[in-house]
Amino acid sequence: MPLPDAAKRITSLVRSVLPSEPAHLLLLLGSTFLFISHRLRWWPLVGFSEPRFRVWAGYAVLLSVPTIVAGAAAYYVSLISTGKPFRRLVMTVLLPSLASLLAIPIVGLIWFPDETGLGNFMLESVNSTGSEYLKAIPQLILNLGTGLQFATAGFVLVAIFAVLFCWGRATLPIRLTAPSTLPSLDTPLEDDHPRTMLFVWMMIGLMPLAFLLEGVMTIPIFAISRMDAAVTAHPAWISSMDQFGSAFSLLVLVFLALGKRGRESVRKTVRLPSARYLGLAMLFPIAIVSVWPLISYLHDRIHWAASGFGRLETPHLGSYFALPAAASLWYLVPAFIEETAWRGYLQPRFVRRYGAIRGIFLVGIAWGAFHFSGDFRSSMTLAGVLIGIATRLIDTVVYSYVLAWLTIESQSILPATVAHAFSNILVFYSPLPVRTPFWSLVALWAIAGFILFRYFPPPVIFEETARDSTPNFETAL
Repeated sequence: MPLPDAAKRITSLVRSVLPSEPAHLLLLLGSTFLFISHRLRWWPLVGFSEPRFRVWAGYAVLLSVPTIVAGAAAYYVSLISTGKPFRRLVMTVLLPSLASLLAIPIVGLIWFPDETGLGNFMLESVNSTGSEYLKAIPQLILNLGTGLQFATAGFVLVAIFAVLFCWGRATLPIRLTAPSTLPSLDTPLEDDHPRTMLFVWMMIGLMPLAFLLEGVMTIPIFAISRMDAAVTAHPAWISSMDQFGSAFSLLVLVFLALGKRGRESVRKTVRLPSARYLGLAMLFPIAIVSVWPLISYLHDRIHWAASGFGRLETPHLGSYFALPAAASLWYLVPAFIEETAWRGYLQPRFVRRYGAIRGIFLVGIAWGAFHFSGDFRSSMTLAGVLIGIATRLIDTVVYSYVLAWLTIESQSILPATVAHAFSNILVFYSPLPVRTPFWSLVALWAIAGFILFRYFPPPVIFEETARDSTPNFETAL
């Protein structure tokens, strides 16, 4: 395929998955900024080692909780049709986020006026004019960290959308136009869509509650480890229990989000596939992760042969690779739980509604947003957070096409589970001496997905999907 044609098709795909109303992008971006701001820094870096600063950080974490609630509420209003959406935006999004935006700086200024970079100006300059107070606000926002910055940006973006909605310049919920090649949406398929979007919201918006459940489960474990020296001497046991808590909390979230009908439909996708697909599921991540170490080996071997022969130690292929520990096979469990949600439940519904290529793309976006609750840290800079959002979404989108192909071809989520788990094991938990750069992995997964859908297009989606519509993969590509 000529490069200009490929670029046009990619551009067309990206445009087709964007909301038809530009104002919706303001709401989605604002929702995301509010949702992740709780995980970021809300306190100055200078002097943070002091105990009193840690007290402030603790209060800041508590006072910023309304922002994550506001972000989840904004996602809900964005995705699900509700009565009086403007009132919901004001009461559940704007007011809670504004409460945090006001409370945390006030607490900081009262307790630690010097450390905020404003000195005693805000407290002792009684004769200060209003303009001087306004000039101090940008400095305060910069000093109190990325949490306040992103929460402020999220509040402003949602507020702008609320004004546009009030003026009739925007609508809710956010909707995408279905391709003309698919059946009319005035069908029972449309009736099922609100339940599908509720599932998406629960998987994204309720993920912080899953983390809370995990934390509650692990508190006794760490308490016992502090009191019992025998337990402390076995960190692997502590790590295993922590992993179990994480998997259990994820299982509870997926179980609730699927609902009774969803759980029944997902059971049909848990079937033993052909051994060929399980083999491919293992081959894809192993081959992709091995490309960079192999290139590194060849480079070092050529360099040794050209200039180091007889002087440098001969590079050995085995020193560039390493096998993960058998215990890492545990990650098949959380991968299976995730795949029941994304490839088992959401993928066939999005493909029916939006077409194969666009539906899989949107599954990748939802899957990426699902990870937002755990992706961000207080140590991250402004640029680091923005890069983190972009890289997470790009990663899950390109990865989704390979997992989707395995699921559609095998009519089972088990191959996708194996590929998902092996990829995580090899990238994050394997002691590989040579690590593949992130963007190289993304490019290789993207190439693999393109080759699979371009030259080996699946004939059908799922049996129940095929009865409603059978998207033409060759036309879509």
